[in-house]
Amino acid sequence: MIMLIILIGSIAISQTYDESFPEQWGHENTEDNIGTLDCDIDVEMAWSISRGNGVTIAIIDNGIDIEHPEFAGRILQGYNFIYANDDDDNTDYTDTSPIPQGSVCNYPTSHGTNVAGIAVAARNNLKADGSGYEGIAGVACEANILPVVICPG
Repeated sequence: MIMLIILIGSIAISQTYDESFPEQWGHENTEDNIGTLDCDIDVEMAWSISRGNGVTIAIIDNGIDIEHPEFAGRILQGYNFIYANDDDDNTDYTDTSPIPQGSVCNYPTSHGTNVAGIAVAARNNLKADGSGYEGIAGVACEANILPVVICPG
């Protein structure tokens, strides 16, 4: 127990400047947003230990927006268990073959995109015009993403 207290006491906080991070009360609740002060996961403290580099997180949902800037360069080839081929052999809902990026795992307005954002959205990513930071920050903001479609979008 004493070692744990010493370890926590020595962790440097790793901040984010993402525009909408203050709205992510589950990550860091300052009581200015919603809920109770410090009723959160202390994600900034966790980032001092790991940001998910080298980790792959499967987003098992209804697909993700594979062109979303929060996920740039970290999306792996996914699997689609729902929208398969249309060859009338009654296997349309059981195709487990990998699908190429840019095909049927791409659902820009899906629930899966929201889930992926909470889990793996990039941290401190600059706006296209360089005028500041944009978006949110995921818990494992450097992890790779494996989209797996298991329900209709």
